[in-house]
Amino acid sequence: MTDVTRGDAVKRPAHADSQAAEADPELPAEVVEEIDARVEAKLERVELEQYNSPFPHPDHLERFEALYPGAARVVFESFDEQGKHRREMEKRFVKGNEVRAFIGQWLAFVLVLAALSLGLVCILNGQAVVGGTIVTVAFGGGVVLYIAGAGSRGRGPARRTGPTKRDKASATRETAVVRPPASE
Repeated sequence: MTDVTRGDAVKRPAHADSQAAEADPELPAEVVEEIDARVEAKLERVELEQYNSPFPHPDHLERFEALYPGAARVVFESFDEQGKHRREMEKRFVKGNEVRAFIGQWLAFVLVLAALSLGLVCILNGQAVVGGTIVTVAFGGGVVLYIAGAGSRGRGPARRTGPTKRDKASATRETAVVRPPASE
């Protein structure tokens, strides 16, 4: 038999009292009462409270405050400082990626330009096959690098949204009240 609990009251399903009688309508009333009494004696009350937040449970925070006045302020200020620190680190990370991408693009451009110039010099000096190969490899490599670089943009922690598992603190409070079985 399943009971539904809400707060301190135990609500029994409507069919609970007549469950034994419905199983076998031929049972005497004394037997039905005995079965219902045993079922009643085995009823349990279980409460479960779950709390998910980046902060401690309010009850816990209240107890911390009683033990150490100002503890709540310390917790909230620490949370605020951690948020500021995380935002600053993300700004640095994004800025660093932008700088590296910018420098990489310019270095690639200079490298391709130097290779194209070398290829052109080779062609002008009568080395058409060598010069053509250098120009083709430099131009093809530049195109491949540009396409590969364009495909990798937009990835990284800056796109992450919402709190992570580390950001969430969890508290669970369970209460179980078990009524001992009736003596037989």
